[in-house]
Amino acid sequence: MMGMHDVPAGLTAVASPPGCQVTDVTAGEGAAGAGIVPGDHILMVQQRAVTDAASLAAALRAARGTGRTFAAVLIAHGTDRRWVALKLIAAK
Repeated sequence: MMGMHDVPAGLTAVASPPGCQVTDVTAGEGAAGAGIVPGDHILMVQQRAVTDAASLAAALRAARGTGRTFAAVLIAHGTDRRWVALKLIAAK
């Protein structure tokens, strides 16, 4: 699917305003541990707006690049919005 990206947190997402929609979550990885499920929309990472899957991946990599092991992520699930602590995966 065009615009789909694996990001360093155990999920796959695609642009879908607002933000990007989670299409897959890897069991046992950071996204699953944070309670993120397919269909959720990721709106922000570390107070940085997410507009597509590439910007999501870039924001998570930037957080990891500062030495963080977790990133604050704003999730929309239907009409509910919540912040979660997303465990970041080490670079391969």
